[in-house]
Amino acid sequence: EGIAVNSSAYIEKREEGLPVFVGAKTECALLVLSDKLGSSYEDIRKDAQIVRAYPFSSKKKRMSTLIKSDSGYRLYTKGASEVVLDLCTEVLDADGDAVR
Repeated sequence: EGIAVNSSAYIEKREEGLPVFVGAKTECALLVLSDKLGSSYEDIRKDAQIVRAYPFSSKKKRMSTLIKSDSGYRLYTKGASEVVLDLCTEVLDADGDAVR
């Protein structure tokens, strides 16, 4: 879900059969990965209840998308790892347990 909603990239399907990737190379590659894993980024985007999108800021070095989910709200953020990790109050360890 995060790959699909926290991205403005997309893949154009041409009649010739070759796809055209529009957007950052990394974001396009993640859309291809999502597709290979059996998810349609287009369907996910269509179904997502996006509350607010915070576009990439070179000053903040990150972008985020806030969506409404069944259990409340979820914020997907991507950007420079040192910036994003500094914003976290907890991280998951190798066992999936939250640590501060």
